Amino acid sequence: MKRLNNWSKRIGFFLFLGLWMLAGCSSSSDPNFNPATAEQLQTMMDTVITEYRIPGAIMGVQLSNGTFWFGTSGTASLSSPINMTSDMILKVGSISKTFVATVVLQLTESRNGAILNLNQTLGQWMPAIRNLPDVPDNWSVPANWEPLTLRQLLNHTTGIIEYNYDPYFRDYYYLPAVPYVWAPYELVDISAKYPLVFQPGTQWLYSNTDYLLLGMIVEAATGVTIENQVQQRVITPLWMSGTSFPTTPQFPDPHAQGYHDQNNNGFLESFENVTSLDPSYSWAAGAIVTNIHDLLNWSIVLARGDLLEPKTQAERTTWFPPDSPPLTGYGLGLSNEEGYIGHIGDILGYQAIIEYRDGNAIAVLINGEPPSQVAGDLSFNSVAHEIFSRSLPILSLPPITVDTTTSQQQEQVVTPQEQVVTPQEQVVAPQDQVVAPQNRVTSPQTRTLTPGYGRF
Repeated sequence: MKRLNNWSKRIGFFLFLGLWMLAGCSSSSDPNFNPATAEQLQTMMDTVITEYRIPGAIMGVQLSNGTFWFGTSGTASLSSPINMTSDMILKVGSISKTFVATVVLQLTESRNGAILNLNQTLGQWMPAIRNLPDVPDNWSVPANWEPLTLRQLLNHTTGIIEYNYDPYFRDYYYLPAVPYVWAPYELVDISAKYPLVFQPGTQWLYSNTDYLLLGMIVEAATGVTIENQVQQRVITPLWMSGTSFPTTPQFPDPHAQGYHDQNNNGFLESFENVTSLDPSYSWAAGAIVTNIHDLLNWSIVLARGDLLEPKTQAERTTWFPPDSPPLTGYGLGLSNEEGYIGHIGDILGYQAIIEYRDGNAIAVLINGEPPSQVAGDLSFNSVAHEIFSRSLPILSLPPITVDTTTSQQQEQVVTPQEQVVTPQEQVVAPQDQVVAPQNRVTSPQTRTLTPGYGRF
């Protein structure tokens, strides 16, 4: 498709976006929510998406006094005049990890049969994982991965390099001309080419691969797909009708289109639509989609531990220092940012955040990633986080005090070499393995790939 690379067309795009942003800005709240606060939040959202060249945003707030507000800004599509509305469904990226971690933690509880234990190792579950229908019978992981515990997978202290740091994956995967359906083990194999970065349990490194392994363990332990486990244990009990764990590119309606600056020209353009990428590339690490109402509700339930026993929530909120400011702690699929409990999400074309503190909850959904030319000062490269941060003084909530301009995680690309961590003795596999789940992943297709990159 022809690129819009002259200034007249760019100006036309911003006129289009500006007109529809003004027409599309909307908010709703209960009658007791302060109208001046609502107006300030709306103005802030409009300012941020313009500043960072994002098509649109949705925000939800619930305060400790019980009042709430929902606001939207901008457009849901750059190719047609569709205003952003609060019922629209967007991808949440790594916030999916909070759902998967909740399932894992529930399965450690005696009321759920204690099928899992946080001290169990990956090696214990490898025989059962090999019985999964989309895993080769002879599949293996590096020997020094086998002693990794469920706790280390949950809190990112394994030392595993995530697969989307791999140069091949980064350069040739993201925007395939022919859709490709990944089996989870194929993505794990990419990470397995690289050495562990540190002795497991001693440091922190965010890794999507950790959660692919957790998804495989859940399926091996229960005989039910991780998608169905999330549905049965989280989505259905909370009546989250706008939330799902998709296994195909089909996107529930109504939804907002997502955009990524493919040609790196500093602008998101209509042909840079990445909405329909197959979700298999993120799976248990980032495939979930939802709307702002469900997401705000989830932020409260998650932080309070409503779906877990108190002792399990206490385990979950035992913070490991991540050395990644402004994060001050990372628990079991949950982050702590100076007392704000939640998680951030960033997947190709979309960004999201949930945060909760002292009865106050904030959720944000975004349908674009900021072009690199304007994203330099963003914490975590996230416009969603920027909206959250700017909302705090408006809501009279404690600010984030760390200098977030230095907090972006540095990408580590490690050259494949001999594994550096000494393997421990392999432990005995669990007895009486259950029936494996039904087939989920279709056979990979021949691919023609175009360079591109994104994180989640």
